[in-house]
Amino acid sequence: MATRTGLAPASIQQNRYLRARMGISIDKIAQEDGVSQRTVEQSIERVEAFRQSKSVEFVNQAISEIILTSQDATNKVLTRALRAQIEERDEGTGQIRKGPDFEVQEIRALYVSPLRG
Repeated sequence: MATRTGLAPASIQQNRYLRARMGISIDKIAQEDGVSQRTVEQSIERVEAFRQSKSVEFVNQAISEIILTSQDATNKVLTRALRAQIEERDEGTGQIRKGPDFEVQEIRALYVSPLRG
């Protein structure tokens, strides 16, 4: 069944859904409309999916998923920031020392920490 993503179900689909909600059997609706039972079931499913996509619970769930995804990405950025390293050459020995790059860590932490909530 072809669907129109994001668009309201066609009026015939809404009509089938309403008749089913009123207690008319899927078989009877299919006979009245001259279509298969599967077509009626798909119409009902389409309307239910559309109604669910517009519900407050669906919107809240979508927002929660966005927040959780953002938190994961933010945590990764913060982890990388806290692991920032700097290489310094010791003037006396000429050896290269690695150590934490506190400046980068502080700057990144300041920007990223508020995003973590």
